[in-house]
Amino acid sequence: MEMLPIIIGIIFVGLAWWRPKLALWLTIFAIPFYIIRFEVFGIPTTLLEILIYANGLAWGIRHLRWIVSRLQTVFRPFWGGLLLLAIGLSLGVVVSGDPRTALGIIKGWFIDPLLLYFLVVQLVDFKQISGFLSALLASSLLLSGYAVWQVIAQQFITIDGRASAWFSSPNYLSLYLVPVLVLGLIVLAQPSFRSKLLASLACVLGLVAIYFSFSYGGWLALILAGLGWAFLYRKQLWKWWLAVLVAPGVLFISQLGSERFIRMLDLSQRSSASVRLQVWQTALLMIKENWLTGIGLGQFQNKYLLFAERLFHPPFETIMLHSHNLFLQFILETGVAGLAGFVWVLGYHIRTLFQRLSGPAGVLGLALGVMLVHGLIDVSYWKNDLSALLWLILAMIVVWNRQGRSYEE
Repeated sequence: MEMLPIIIGIIFVGLAWWRPKLALWLTIFAIPFYIIRFEVFGIPTTLLEILIYANGLAWGIRHLRWIVSRLQTVFRPFWGGLLLLAIGLSLGVVVSGDPRTALGIIKGWFIDPLLLYFLVVQLVDFKQISGFLSALLASSLLLSGYAVWQVIAQQFITIDGRASAWFSSPNYLSLYLVPVLVLGLIVLAQPSFRSKLLASLACVLGLVAIYFSFSYGGWLALILAGLGWAFLYRKQLWKWWLAVLVAPGVLFISQLGSERFIRMLDLSQRSSASVRLQVWQTALLMIKENWLTGIGLGQFQNKYLLFAERLFHPPFETIMLHSHNLFLQFILETGVAGLAGFVWVLGYHIRTLFQRLSGPAGVLGLALGVMLVHGLIDVSYWKNDLSALLWLILAMIVVWNRQGRSYEE
């Protein structure tokens, strides 16, 4: 079995050498397929990781003389943020007590997405943004189709009967699909019939999948994206206002008889809302006592109950994977330095976005915005596909901003 990922990697290096943009398209397509896992010489890896490294190796061999200068050009504008992130991640390894897990987190959720970011900035022209985003839509069709099949066949992998596709949680499905569907608006605006057809199918099927995930956070993020779109293009698309005003009411009415919705309104009982309130309070206690270094990479689940039992008797949940908040999770995993670095990186790209706020820039901003807003009630980064998706959006912002400028190939 160890030979299979090596063979895949060799084949893909050849493809990336021969057709680098096709190889990158396939790598973006493979983002939600990180669940296909291997081991190479005892080191865990994923299909997505193998494809990213194969692309990077082929590009590196082809541009051997310019590697250092290209790296400097791409990362120099926000090197301070990356330095703070590196400090925070290093501290996270030191205090984790589990260096294997910690280093795996750095590899899968930081090094891999950063390499993907670099490749996108190097290989994608601003005129090709929609073409590469179509890779996300194409793979989302499979993801959404599987989720809809779960609903039709009543074959769920979650205990509460919510669509999740091949992810372990319905929230993970909505966390990924919502920004992808927002990005689909760029593809939908293309004159090509095939682009419009792909985007339309992906959006319709994706919306059905998100509905049956019953992820209220995903619903909220989608509604906010619609409001943002209506605001940006209010003169041309006044019908969006009607849609985004009616949608919350329709969704609310659809949940009036839902036991889950009723329980969520009663904070004295166990529900998604009451559990989150307890998790956030527990996370704040962790931060209060470990604000400088965090609690260590990958240690939230191991340490949650120790802190939760100091506040609640007993807590609603005894096992919790993460803090249900993107920014709380950053400081818990990497300390204040890591959070500052992440905010620095975001700040640079948001500032870049507003330098050329035309064309697809508004949609890229909305996609980034929904990831950050959804991240207030769920963790929209600390996962292979989500971290790759966020850095892909950041890379596309840079690609769009440089439109019309000459740059060395």
